[in-house]
Amino acid sequence: MLEDGTDYGAVVRDRREAMNWTRKRLAEEYGRALGEDIQEETIRIYEQRNTLPTKHLNRRAILAGLLGLTPMTLGVTVPPKVAPRLVVPAVDLAAALDVAEYRSALTHYWHQGVYGALEEIARRVVCLHNKVPYVRGAEQQQMTRLLCGFNSLTACELNRLGFYEIADSYHTKAIRLAIEKNQYDVEGFARWQQAINLVDRGHYEAALRTLERAKALQNKLPGPLNGYVTCMLSEAHARTAQDKAEVAEAMAFADEAEQALGEQTELNSYLLRFDRVRYVLQLSMVFVGPARQALHLPDEALNLIEAEVPFFGERRFEQIRQIFCNLIQARAAIDKKEYAYGANLLIDMAAMMEELHSTDLLPDVEALYQRLKETSYKHSVEVARLGLALTQVKYPELF
Repeated sequence: MLEDGTDYGAVVRDRREAMNWTRKRLAEEYGRALGEDIQEETIRIYEQRNTLPTKHLNRRAILAGLLGLTPMTLGVTVPPKVAPRLVVPAVDLAAALDVAEYRSALTHYWHQGVYGALEEIARRVVCLHNKVPYVRGAEQQQMTRLLCGFNSLTACELNRLGFYEIADSYHTKAIRLAIEKNQYDVEGFARWQQAINLVDRGHYEAALRTLERAKALQNKLPGPLNGYVTCMLSEAHARTAQDKAEVAEAMAFADEAEQALGEQTELNSYLLRFDRVRYVLQLSMVFVGPARQALHLPDEALNLIEAEVPFFGERRFEQIRQIFCNLIQARAAIDKKEYAYGANLLIDMAAMMEELHSTDLLPDVEALYQRLKETSYKHSVEVARLGLALTQVKYPELF
């Protein structure tokens, strides 16, 4: 409900004044976001007559984002997020299932992404789930691996879209099935994927637990997967580190992971290649990952990225790495009080997240946004633009 008796104009005025912004400055930023020429008089009318836009709610959402407010604060009702439809019709058990085609499809989705195809993937999960109990030997092993792979894929996509509870249930299905069928490498793979999602959401202790279980399987895992698991352990330990000794423990895992560099294998139709860029990015996060800023080594992180991380292209895989790289650089920049640079890195990161329809790493970006709002730079244009960028990521249905 928009017109509920609340003086939203006063809310805009009070927040603008708290930011030490003039009406002219807000009008300029508002116009920039809309791609229009907005005059100071428009803001005056909004504030004094309580006549914020009612037809195009994105305009209110933009104002809210720039002012560091939620859309709801300005009267915009945001509908609850509805999980994608994952119920599919009954599957004909007598119908043939082309294992090679399923493997090819899984490969495609791992490399190209799942956006818009969750119902198709759900259908494949149901088909595999209904087939596995009725086949034996090598065929059952192949279908089991595919079923675990599709479950992990579904979990990662649901996590990316922000449906965390459902995502966790699919991770659990993949892990349980792998354990039941003694497919240790698939179990390690599923636990690693789950840990990535948990770290992205800021659940570091839970990520450590699942990574430690994956690490316990190291003698049964392919080299690249061991590298990924151990490298993720280094980041998770860094994120929970409270003193230099715990940072040193995180570094020890990074050193161990380095031994797997260059190895590659295909697992669950996913090409695992533990390359140096991935290693360098996670090592750089170890330098700026701890919750205690006193433990950060921002120069080491920035120097390492500058020396060893190449320019990323436009492919989805490279964009995901660019997002993570931006996060590391932004953390380091804010540590060094280079607030404008850090804010602009986060704005670029949010734009890529919006393009990929992803909420991965959103807790990290929001935490850095809050850090910026606690500095002398809190009322800057860049911080306001970051607030708007985050609003667009969190409430895409309003734009």
